[in-house]
Amino acid sequence: MNKYLCITAVFFLAACGKEYHEKDWYIQHDAEREARVHACDNDPAQYQRQGSDCLNAKDANGAVHLYGKDGALKRLTEK
Repeated sequence: MNKYLCITAVFFLAACGKEYHEKDWYIQHDAEREARVHACDNDPAQYQRQGSDCLNAKDANGAVHLYGKDGALKRLTEK
């Protein structure tokens, strides 16, 4: 019984981790995108702790600067 309780607790705690966002979310949320890019650039260890989140924010940031917000979303949905 204790074994199952411990396993359930581990899965529950693992599910309570940091929320990660997709590239399209970062394209739509300017302040959060800028904050994540800033945090990732200022602390290289962020790439190990939140690798895909940092990359999604940086990719979205580049796309917004290159194509504009609407153009970046359009290009993302075309793929």
